[in-house]
Amino acid sequence: MVKAKFLAALVVTSAVIVLAPRADAATVSARQRHQQLRIAHGLASGALTVHEAVRLQVWQLSIARQEARMRADDGALGPRERAVLQHRLDRASAAIWRQKHDRQHR
Repeated sequence: MVKAKFLAALVVTSAVIVLAPRADAATVSARQRHQQLRIAHGLASGALTVHEAVRLQVWQLSIARQEARMRADDGALGPRERAVLQHRLDRASAAIWRQKHDRQHR
């Protein structure tokens, strides 16, 4: 049941990330897609527990929602907004690495 909810959230987030408009989002969107793949791979390989994967996925959803709010005004990201998202993605990436390497297996 938890895995089904996680996979549904993964599909929704992936759709949000793939449908991100404009070229200025290329770096942000690419990083989000890569982090989604890292989470999915970690879950599939057993490096992430379901609980860890769900927590990381919720973090990714939060970043995607923040990006959507930032784009709501003019459809583009300014330099400061991009920097904020990049910082959040840096922290999320580090968390994914830590969780995948913490020797907790499902």
